[in-house]
Amino acid sequence: GEGANLSQMGTCYDIAGNWASNTQAGIKIDKTAPNTSLTAPSGWNNVAVTLTLDPNDGLAGVAATHFAVDGGATQSGTSIAINTEGIHAVEYWSVDAAGNEEGHHTAQVKIDLTSPTITHTQDPEANTNGWNKESVTVEFLCADELSGIASCTEDQTVTTEGEQQTVTGTAVDNANNTATDPATVSIDKTVPTISAAADRAGNDNGWYSDDVLVSFTCTDDLSGDAS
Repeated sequence: GEGANLSQMGTCYDIAGNWASNTQAGIKIDKTAPNTSLTAPSGWNNVAVTLTLDPNDGLAGVAATHFAVDGGATQSGTSIAINTEGIHAVEYWSVDAAGNEEGHHTAQVKIDLTSPTITHTQDPEANTNGWNKESVTVEFLCADELSGIASCTEDQTVTTEGEQQTVTGTAVDNANNTATDPATVSIDKTVPTISAAADRAGNDNGWYSDDVLVSFTCTDDLSGDAS
């Protein structure tokens, strides 16, 4: 059986009927391997991660706790620091003072320290002066090579007039890293105004007897005059 202070008594008899006994005490037997638990964050993480190993052995006591990260060299200790990006495989186990080694456990740690990317397009595209004369739909395009995209701002349609109107898109990856893209849209739906004036008034009948120079005046309060 198992125990920390086991004993066994033996007795000897001779032919004449004499006997003697002796006891071997202090026998320690531990047949049960230790058990190690791991405290680790679940899912994706956007910071370095430190894992804590908690070994337990009810009899002989834990002699050592070992671990290996991503198939690397075996290390000893109860704290595992992982600070690089990627999906990491952690193997861990303990050995007690009686030499029992528990079965190896595995865990996975996922770290993404990089923000996602976000860009945009607009439909219709602005003219060469950066203006649109109708409503504009801004489409945001998000990407993340490691943990993947959790959310990306949906298409936004701008209907109001104005210069450099900001439409901000946000990308969030599965590690909760974020990135923003402040798109700007300039819209002028209002036609310009134009007025005309002759260089002089006609006669009483409204007629001219020579060439007339007509001047045009154009104004636009938003995008400005182009021609």
